[in-house]
Amino acid sequence: MKAYHLTKLTEAIMKQKNLSPTDAHRIALEIYTHVNWDLNKKKYDTLAKEYFDNRA
Repeated sequence: MKAYHLTKLTEAIMKQKNLSPTDAHRIALEIYTHVNWDLNKKKYDTLAKEYFDNRA
């Protein structure tokens, strides 16, 4: 399941920020470690948007 979540997060990040797959995957790993996947109900696009909003 980890690979699925990372792939979907990477795709959402690449779509939002026009990053390379390598850079997007690095950010996806960072997001992945901070999300409780058992309780998470947010979509991947929302998780990526919140990450970038908090970084600004």
